[in-house]
Amino acid sequence: MCQLKDLDKMGTLSRADASLEGVREGLKKIRRAAFTLRKHMLARGAAVSIPVNRENRAIGPEDRVKVRSRDEILSALDDEGKRGGCKFMRGMSEHCGKTYRVLKNVDFFFDEARQKMVKTKDLVILEGATCSGQQRLYFNRCDRNCFFFWHKEWLERID
Repeated sequence: MCQLKDLDKMGTLSRADASLEGVREGLKKIRRAAFTLRKHMLARGAAVSIPVNRENRAIGPEDRVKVRSRDEILSALDDEGKRGGCKFMRGMSEHCGKTYRVLKNVDFFFDEARQKMVKTKDLVILEGATCSGQQRLYFNRCDRNCFFFWHKEWLERID
């Protein structure tokens, strides 16, 4: 058994965080609409795009990589802020432009929302690139220190 299946039973939301949950869901919809508008505006102007580099697919454990700039990554995302199903999260921006070592490839992971194992491709975990736990709408900080999943196209291999 996996601990992640029972995390919801291990604690409760604070009263302040519980009352903000509805606001958080509404802001998600607004953010998605703003992201779509930004994509359309970039498409009309001189949008920055990530050159598809097939050798990046060869990125693997122990390789040194540099995370591309935030603008490069954002210009290559779909209307939901994803690349190949992998979401570029707000906290990931602080890692842009920095150099990391690839910890491991992600071939499978446990999806907490769907309660099942998911097969992936072109995703890696970077050593030291973890979530800070800060959430804009929550008063309490998360202590899980989760690794972010990075799409290989968001990374440049450093030799």
